[in-house]
Amino acid sequence: MFNKTRLSLILGASLILPSCTLMLWERDKPYSTYYSTQVVAEDQIHSFAVVKSGHQQAELPAGSLIMMSGQHWFVLEPQDSQDLIKILSAKLNKAFDLTYSCSSDTRLQALPVTLHDAKSNQFTSDFCLSYQTSKAQEKATLKNLGFKLEKDGRYTYEVAAKGRYYATPQAFKADYKFETRVPVKISLSTRTTKLDGDTLAENLFLTPLTLATDLIILPLGAVGALGGLIIDGISK
Repeated sequence: MFNKTRLSLILGASLILPSCTLMLWERDKPYSTYYSTQVVAEDQIHSFAVVKSGHQQAELPAGSLIMMSGQHWFVLEPQDSQDLIKILSAKLNKAFDLTYSCSSDTRLQALPVTLHDAKSNQFTSDFCLSYQTSKAQEKATLKNLGFKLEKDGRYTYEVAAKGRYYATPQAFKADYKFETRVPVKISLSTRTTKLDGDTLAENLFLTPLTLATDLIILPLGAVGALGGLIIDGISK
């Protein structure tokens, strides 16, 4: 009679066959990755706008929040815009502080916009909105907007937005501009991978031996399980 438990052992053994080799290359990676960020432009946001529903232009999806500056339009994706539109429309007595992260009260000097490819107009923007108040009404508003109360009394909201940027249309004139403009810093993040020849050579030298270990240990286990099946079949 067929033993499903023993068959499962055989299949499990075959699935983990390359485990030792995989662990070797994961543990001793023959390369190192470095990240660097370089500021490529600075600007000032003077207006916010929202793309009306029913808009058909691909570059400006309906529901997108646009951050307008002198030289650029930063168009956030609709799904990232929804909550930010509610926050920016909230009636609060003062402006939000921008911080590096919600766990820190270190303020940013400019809104961060990060490009990850010099040939693409896609960007990401990661920062924290921070607000401190003693007014019950403002506290309730912030809570309804999804802000989190920190131990130091700050209300914080983590922003991780994506979008695309474009040159400001020459014919466009904003109906309203902020009294105090918001600085924006545009950075290019690059990744460099450096090959470690010594580690690569060592891994290549050890790989055949590791594979041999895989092939010896696991098939023996599989034979043992198969032998059990035969014995079970004879004994029944």
